[in-house]
Amino acid sequence: MSSVFDYLREQNEEFLDSLYCSTWACKAVFQSLSALAKNYAIRLMFLQDHTFTSNDLVSWVKCGKEKLNVVVIKELLLLKILKRKEKKTFFMSEYFRENLKMALADPVAPWNSQMHDIN
Repeated sequence: MSSVFDYLREQNEEFLDSLYCSTWACKAVFQSLSALAKNYAIRLMFLQDHTFTSNDLVSWVKCGKEKLNVVVIKELLLLKILKRKEKKTFFMSEYFRENLKMALADPVAPWNSQMHDIN
């Protein structure tokens, strides 16, 4: 059985960028990530220089667990949270970065905007 997140992994960058304009969608996608991918997303949101290499990320995992880095990068690339700048250089989707920051700063806000639409 496939999930909505399987569907999202198959979508193009333009579609996902438009989805990531919603704090609600960013929060839902963030919650679906693996624990390590969530850790990466939080850390990457606050990088001064928005570009980084896969080698930069390897330093965030325990020695002997470097293969997890590849799995997490693939997970984030499939959801277009990370985008490739060059072969081993990446950056985080600006839409995802900014709207996830808003969703996490006010964890009720994504749900409140939906409640106003219902009433």
